Amino acid sequence: MDRLVVTIKDSSGIVVHNMDLGPQPQGVIAFQWDGVTDSGASAAAGNYSFSVNAQQGDRKIDAGTLAYGRVNGVAPGVQGQSPALDLGGLGIISLSAIKQIL
Repeated sequence: MDRLVVTIKDSSGIVVHNMDLGPQPQGVIAFQWDGVTDSGASAAAGNYSFSVNAQQGDRKIDAGTLAYGRVNGVAPGVQGQSPALDLGGLGIISLSAIKQIL
């Protein structure tokens, strides 16, 4: 892809930082945010979310996002549901939504 931009928002949905990662190969792209906002200040402690915008030329490319977290606990599935993982700040996630365990 020709351009990949990661947008980071605070818990109110306000954009605090845009990261232009430039051209990237197809596949999983790892990135880290240093906690600095677009104004150069350190972001306040709290929960943040991110989204991506990928483009090839003038065409937008569908790009999904992945996040990783530490498993704090596992709850067994009940009444035909899959087990769930407690991922702390990421919430309770169904085991069926997990893509990879490292």
